[in-house]
Amino acid sequence: MGLYLDVIAREYGGEVFDKYSMTNPDQKTILIEQAYEELKGICTKFQDESGATDMEVKTLLRELARVYEKDIDDNYDIDREV
Repeated sequence: MGLYLDVIAREYGGEVFDKYSMTNPDQKTILIEQAYEELKGICTKFQDESGATDMEVKTLLRELARVYEKDIDDNYDIDREV
């Protein structure tokens, strides 16, 4: 389960809307926008409370992105040459 869904599960009493393949693309867009705003808020709060520099926050986000890159590579083999 992705980071965003884990956060939602905790905030909403463990109820996760398990919508990996949503039928309504507008709903998916709205959820992506909400996730963006929430992650931006988390990063701002982290930076304010820890005194982290912009570069340290960017490094943290890159490390998180690498986790998902590996997951995508393992599950979908997107780097395979044709």
